Amino acid sequence: MPRFIRGLLRLLALLAGLSLLILSSPPFLVFPLGFLALLPLLWVWETSASHGRAFLWAFFSGTIFYLFHLNWIPYMITDVPVPRWLLWLGMSLLVLYEGVWWGMAGVLAKRLKASPAWIGAPGFAACWTLLEYIRAHMADFSFPWAPLWAPALADPPLASSAAFWGSFGISFTIALINSLLYRAARARSWKPILWAFGLVVLSHSIGLIPNGTRKIGWIRVAIVQPNILLEAWPEVEESYRPLADSLSGKGIQLVILPESAFPGPLRYSGRVQALASLIARSAGAPVVLASWDKEVKRYYNTVFLVSKEGRVLDRYDKVILVPFGEHYPFHEHLPDFITRIDIGVGDYSAGKEVKPIRTDSVLLGPYICYESLFPDVARTQALSGAMLLLNLTNDGWFGTSLGPTEHFHLGRLRAPETGRFILRAGKTGISAIIDDKARIVRRLGLLERGIIVSDVPLVEGKTPYMILGDWPAILSVLILVGALFYTFRKEGER
Repeated sequence: MPRFIRGLLRLLALLAGLSLLILSSPPFLVFPLGFLALLPLLWVWETSASHGRAFLWAFFSGTIFYLFHLNWIPYMITDVPVPRWLLWLGMSLLVLYEGVWWGMAGVLAKRLKASPAWIGAPGFAACWTLLEYIRAHMADFSFPWAPLWAPALADPPLASSAAFWGSFGISFTIALINSLLYRAARARSWKPILWAFGLVVLSHSIGLIPNGTRKIGWIRVAIVQPNILLEAWPEVEESYRPLADSLSGKGIQLVILPESAFPGPLRYSGRVQALASLIARSAGAPVVLASWDKEVKRYYNTVFLVSKEGRVLDRYDKVILVPFGEHYPFHEHLPDFITRIDIGVGDYSAGKEVKPIRTDSVLLGPYICYESLFPDVARTQALSGAMLLLNLTNDGWFGTSLGPTEHFHLGRLRAPETGRFILRAGKTGISAIIDDKARIVRRLGLLERGIIVSDVPLVEGKTPYMILGDWPAILSVLILVGALFYTFRKEGER
């Protein structure tokens, strides 16, 4: 076959695989394309002429994939002037960074090409899972966006299986099914297809098993979505007052406002305190909101619980900050002249611990915006006794782009992982109630103004994932080491 035709076929296969993967992920969530999307990509990577070319093909695949998923970054709305070229540069560097992780997966696929299906398929799945796990635990370089488990959000039984093995267990499952089907097609064998079918049945059956939690009561909540971003105080008060009036007489026990609910710090602004108290009095219930705070020359992004009388009852300081948004990555090691350059980067400090906040006898597990991408935060809140998870966010900076929608969907899996309902309050959307199977019970869309009032269950108990943590990542290390040992040994015998 001429080199040109061969290269064209490889490019078409790559585009087919990426199209399937994109369609299977948010916002499309076309089921069950996620079980097939990696097949064309594996063919391209495995049949590359060398490991270096396998890396380049996989790297190219990853950059195209993340160009789609991150194309909203250059169009962000910022509260301080930021040169547009700087946002384009930031997106480009992030896309290249994510492409490197894919490149490593491509090299491993090439390395395991000659191994039998029972070694190569789990070896590749373990590699992909381990790379996702490391990518989510890189301190300020962590960015677990567009993971392989995302298609499970269109598949409630598979999403529910997160109660047993978490998001990384689902990624392993999807990667293994893809790899088995690819091996079956390559070898023209039915046996890997039967293994893949058995894995589909097993993973969905696991999602139907009781998750170890139990409902212990109900609470009537109101989620307020004001749909404001950079408005001045008159417009803010004009937005909130009718919303506050509509809360009266509904028997509400808790009101949830979004991140950056008001244009000012709660503890240092009389206008913020007055408006928060007005909402609490109208509802006859305490209010949860997020506001910046200052303590001894340190700034925090903080969730406050405010009583009907306007007193702060409890607080939670955001632990995982947004790199280049809320602080410079590794800022403590950077020279002062760099951190003083104003390119719109915040100067926040991370909170000291993940902990619930308490209203009466109810423990609430809040986390802010970006923290919804990290399973460890919600898991720690639930392990600390939280009966309900609260995700307060402000995605208004991203307008109507893919950013807010994908951020919303990626946070849904925290519910089945912990067996808790999630109440999500977005300043401009999306606000929603998510049940313990990651299903959307109620929602307010982007750029809508309104309130969700609903009774939601309070839950106690521990899911297997809460107890065991990310054990699929540990298992992936063992599988990958075993697969590479087998491969190198067989190569040495030739």
